[in-house]
Amino acid sequence: MRLPAQESKHFIALYSAMLGWCAGVLDPEGPVPDLRGFLRADTAGKAYARDIVFDEPETIDAFLAANPHSLEDDELELVAAWRTFVYEPLLIERNLKRFTVFLDRCEEPTAYGVLSLTQELVDLLPSTPPVAVEALLLPWKGQIVCDGLIRADTHRLDAAARKSAKEAYRQAKARGILTELAVPPWTPPERPEPDPTQAFLGRWRVTAIDGLSDDALEQERPAVFEVADASQGHFSFALVRGEMDWRISEGAQGPLLEFSWAGSDEYHPVAGRGRARIVDDGTMRGCIFRHHGEDSPFVAERER
Repeated sequence: MRLPAQESKHFIALYSAMLGWCAGVLDPEGPVPDLRGFLRADTAGKAYARDIVFDEPETIDAFLAANPHSLEDDELELVAAWRTFVYEPLLIERNLKRFTVFLDRCEEPTAYGVLSLTQELVDLLPSTPPVAVEALLLPWKGQIVCDGLIRADTHRLDAAARKSAKEAYRQAKARGILTELAVPPWTPPERPEPDPTQAFLGRWRVTAIDGLSDDALEQERPAVFEVADASQGHFSFALVRGEMDWRISEGAQGPLLEFSWAGSDEYHPVAGRGRARIVDDGTMRGCIFRHHGEDSPFVAERER
């Protein structure tokens, strides 16, 4: 039995991202240095990445803390669940309609009801169950999933071993087949509030100023509005150029860039103040005020 196609796709995307990053941390010169390397790797390379990560599962904590792919908290919680896993010699004892049954090798064996991803697990085996394997079992939304990177014993079990496996299954079934792993709760790490300054920093192209045509806007130089570090910056449009001293404040509609400026207009000294904010479509909208002069409402789009 397989996961539904969309669930399988979701699992593989998160699993690949986690293994690619973690393997790159543990062995940056290895066959899987990152997500792209994992996606390009053959089965042996993917299994290598899986092995080194689950030999040092604390690396998953590092992935959760770094969150290199900017996952949402609900997806991070799915990855966090993989710190609970079964990775040991197992026996695929039989294939049922609802799941494939894996048995561990304990004196009192546990039976796991396991789902596959894109291919039926019994199709990955060299013979019909029971077959001895080394496999990784992971939790996924209240179910148990095998990642498909199975190492199977190519030797068929003899009659005595098959009989023993059947008895182990009978005992384990009497105790109940596990269809989910007990996953401890996970709390997302506290993240600092984003610095609103970062949203403004950079070079913006002024695309419109009230009362100016497109030709007039860039009459002498490119129309730009650049916010630099250390509260510095500059802007230019038409024949106006100004050097800014800016601050970030909290406005009624979110962070507000407020600035004073001094410069020139048609080569005459001029000064003033201004403000700008970033709106929902990602553009900057604001107004440049001249002392004892006209106002210049503007729109700008980020260049870099």
